[in-house]
Amino acid sequence: MSSEGGKRLKRTPAEAWLRIRDSRIFPQEVWRRGEPGLRPEIGHLVLPRTDGMAERESRFYGRALFVNVVGARRVTAADLLAAMELHCGVRRTAATAKVTSPPHHFFVRFDSAEDCARVLDFSSEMRCGGARLTVRRWSRSARGTPGKLKYNTVLSIEGLPEEAWEPQAVNFVLAGLGGHLVEMLLAEDCWVLPLKAWLHNPSAVPKKVTVTVPAPVLPPTLQASAEEGESPSPPRSPEEKRTQVYNLIVHVKEVIDRGPLLTEGLPSAFLPDEEENLSRKHVFKTWRGKIDGTGDSNFGEA
Repeated sequence: MSSEGGKRLKRTPAEAWLRIRDSRIFPQEVWRRGEPGLRPEIGHLVLPRTDGMAERESRFYGRALFVNVVGARRVTAADLLAAMELHCGVRRTAATAKVTSPPHHFFVRFDSAEDCARVLDFSSEMRCGGARLTVRRWSRSARGTPGKLKYNTVLSIEGLPEEAWEPQAVNFVLAGLGGHLVEMLLAEDCWVLPLKAWLHNPSAVPKKVTVTVPAPVLPPTLQASAEEGESPSPPRSPEEKRTQVYNLIVHVKEVIDRGPLLTEGLPSAFLPDEEENLSRKHVFKTWRGKIDGTGDSNFGEA
């Protein structure tokens, strides 16, 4: 280790991720993982609500606005903060403004609800670089469109590791199936986990699912330095993330269905009237250790 003026210099830690030249290619490779031509055009997932989301929402309510610039003038976040100070008396240090994704231009947060309300009240008089602004309160529904999970379903899952038999982990599994947990039902044993869930489409639920769980991050072992004052050896750049892979069987046991009838080639004269209540319950026999639809088992129902 080099020294300067009698003082030891600490080693520079290695970069967290492996560096590979952007120009490195293999002429034999026709496709590259992740390129647009290999990816599906559209997908669907359910995002479970988390405690972190609820905490952020509580900070945004009454203290956040969406601001749009009318016209083609270029306005920066600093310009917007200056305009709010000029027209509304809100100190620049009492708010933050950041560019956000369409259909909005800026997401503005305030230290106080009073400042937020003042900007909303004076928004019609505000100008920024000569441009008029439109302002609306932040809300959870500001970006999305209303939707529904229509199918109340009873499922059971085999193969989920014991440590994952808790609501948050189960909800993440259901999210991958297009569902949201209602409740975990009482299990007879540790083989089959029964539960109720809202589903986007019961017919899209795979019969078998592979679940990958990242390995926990362990604290690094600090190697004692043979030389006093020397920094520990730099960490090795990661080339992969270790995981545990679990093979699950997913059983669909009951579906409350209020959707249109699934028919094939039936003339409209034989179909129910549009005003008729189509609520019905589909019940399916499911068996332990068996994929749905492949017969029964000696181990009983799942």
